[in-house]
Order: sequence, then C-alpha cells, then structure tokens
Amino acid sequence: DRFKDEFMKNISHELRTPLNSIICSIKLILDGFCDSQEEETELLHQADNSAIHLLNLINDLLDLVQIKEGKLPLEKKSLNLYDCLNEIIDSQQSIIQQKNLQLYKSNISKSIFVEADPKKLKQVFLNILDNAIKFTETGSITIDVQIKPGVNTYDIDQVPIVVVTIKDTGIGVEPNEQYKLFQSFVMVDGSTTRAYSGCGLGLSISRSLMELMGGNITLKSAGKNQGTAVSISLPITLKTTE
Repeated sequence: DRFKDEFMKNISHELRTPLNSIICSIKLILDGFCDSQEEETELLHQADNSAIHLLNLINDLLDLVQIKEGKLPLEKKSLNLYDCLNEIIDSQQSIIQQKNLQLYKSNISKSIFVEADPKKLKQVFLNILDNAIKFTETGSITIDVQIKPGVNTYDIDQVPIVVVTIKDTGIGVEPNEQYKLFQSFVMVDGSTTRAYSGCGLGLSISRSLMELMGGNITLKSAGKNQGTAVSISLPITLKTTE
C-alpha cells in the first residue's frame, strides 16, 4: 500500500507536467505572445514532445493493468532490429542534442531479425533510452548490439540471441538498490533520483513485456555516478535481408 500511495503521488505529477506544458504552449500561441514564426514553431515542438511523453505514460499505465490481469495482447512478427532501433533513436535525437550528450552506435547490423511485437519492442527500447537520457547530465550514451549463442544447452538447434545494451555515463544505481527498479510502483529512494521525474513503471513494464515476447532484460551499475547498462535480449529469427 505504501508503494501504491507513493506511485499515485508520482503519477499525478507525471500526468500534470506534460499536460500543463501542452496547455501553456498552445495558450501562448493563441494569445499572440510569440514575436516570430520561429518562437511559435518552438512552442509547438514543446507541445508535441509533451504530448508524446503523455501518450507513452498512458500506454504504460494501460499495459500495466493488462499485464496484471494477464490480458495484454501481443502481435508477434519477424522484424528488422536495425529499423526498430533507429526509429527510436531518431525520435530522441533532439533531446540528446539539447543535453549536449554524445550518442555512439556499435555493431547495429541491418541483417538481424527478431520475432516480437513491433509496438511493444519499440516501447521497451524507448523506455530504456529515455531513462538513459534522463539520468545522464554529461557524457555519453552507447547502444551496442552483440550476437551470442543460445542459452539452452540441451537444444541441438539452439537459436542464437541478440543482446542490445544501452549504456550511459549517468547517475548510476547502488548494487543493493538495483533489484527495486524492476518492481511496479517503486523508484529508488534518494536525492539523486528524486531530482528527476518518473513514476517507477518503465523497467517493470519493460521486463514483463520482454518475458512475454520470449526475451529478457538486465541492469548493471557499479554504483552512484558510475553509469548504468541495460541489456535487452531476444532470440534471432532465421530470416535474413533479401
């Protein structure tokens, strides 16, 4: 109950913040406070970013309810990992540039296909990349892709897995606090994380989604101010680019 009470306080703030930004941006334009087309465009971009953030938050809440009830629909299909990753990266480029962060991409092949629900997999990647951006004030974010052997040693035809790791140079997480990040309604206590917005759902939902799609998600950090690496793994399908 304590976690749920804390969650309700966080979610109320998280819903109001982007909504207020949208309302204020539109009102400034309608009331003629902009001196140029550039100012209007900037306010519209702010409203658009806030609307996307609000939609993602609402989607997370709806998914949480369906996951808890075991009713979350999935439409798994073979999809190109390169296209999926780059769509999410492109959507966050402006925020990365605004924070003057460096973004590095490594080994993102165009020929890797996985079987997953496209919308849900993109949601997971967005949650992880959004966290990396949010909790990194200076430095860089690295997105690395590695292909590894399957983990089922009893399967002669074991399928290799692809591991996507999103690593940042941000605030990090103490080892004894990391398990909490995958629990619903929970944010790690302390002034470092409390300085950032969040409702404590992203990683919990991401893990549930990955498990439903036959994958996994793990988090590693050496501690405070040591950065964080989140790895997402999925079996590779046999399909290759034509």
